[in-house]
Amino acid sequence: MKMSEKIDLAMWTLNGKKTLAPVLERIEQVIPTKIVGQRFIVDDGSTDDTVKTAESHGWTVLRNEGKGISDGANTALKHVETEFFCSFEQDMLLSPDWWKKVSRHLHKPKVAAVSGMRFYPRTNPISCVELNTYLNEKKVNGENPLSLRAAKGQIGVGRTIDNTVYNTSVLRQLGGFPKLSEAGIDTVLAWVIKTSGFDWLVDTSVHSLHLRPSVRDALTHQFMYAAAFKETYSVAEELTGVSFEETCQTSTLLRRLATSPFIGLKLALRFREPKLAVLYPPFMTYFFNGFIRGSQRAD
Repeated sequence: MKMSEKIDLAMWTLNGKKTLAPVLERIEQVIPTKIVGQRFIVDDGSTDDTVKTAESHGWTVLRNEGKGISDGANTALKHVETEFFCSFEQDMLLSPDWWKKVSRHLHKPKVAAVSGMRFYPRTNPISCVELNTYLNEKKVNGENPLSLRAAKGQIGVGRTIDNTVYNTSVLRQLGGFPKLSEAGIDTVLAWVIKTSGFDWLVDTSVHSLHLRPSVRDALTHQFMYAAAFKETYSVAEELTGVSFEETCQTSTLLRRLATSPFIGLKLALRFREPKLAVLYPPFMTYFFNGFIRGSQRAD
């Protein structure tokens, strides 16, 4: 885009004080001030100092018109006034080259959204750089339990709504952000974009940091995505009319859970990181429990 054009910045938050200040400071460093239009945060009822932190950095705080990320994202979309806008989450520390690289793709034909990649920082106590690398490879190969595969092609890794620039009119034309109760919004949106004849590009040379302060945060994230699988699968089919092959089955997950100690050991040897031998089985345990919880809720 031309540097003379303005671009709105949006974020949705809930009790994000732990990471919000450095995240907002990095956004200020990465995106040139002269092209920034509105900066607004849609808050979901935080009880910590999230709102105070946002306002102290010059962001306007709006109240989520509903509940959760889907409603927060669509509340933000209502206030966008620019041709393109960015969306971020409260724990996404942008790569210094994020804007320079993603912005070069915006005016390519049929592009509805552009993202970079995200990885856990090496300072994370769960060594998630190595584990995330492994899971990303699984996604690329269509082996990740949460991937939705269709008869023609699949949505690859990297399409997440926490470090993305959108074509505003295209996103509104497609109905905005899909309505889901928890996770899976980005997965469904990726399929809506694809089946509508548009592209969501991922610049794999951009490596932003997904800040997960503790082991518990990362495990809870696993549980949440697994619990949302059934709903993600159902909403994706409803909105796209595509019949998906459900790649996440109880029997498959039981087998992965049973073999997780061996996989953890394999990962520890591969990445020369002994902690992975201990950490991978809990990851699979949380994922399996989340999937069972989501299946029971769907039934």
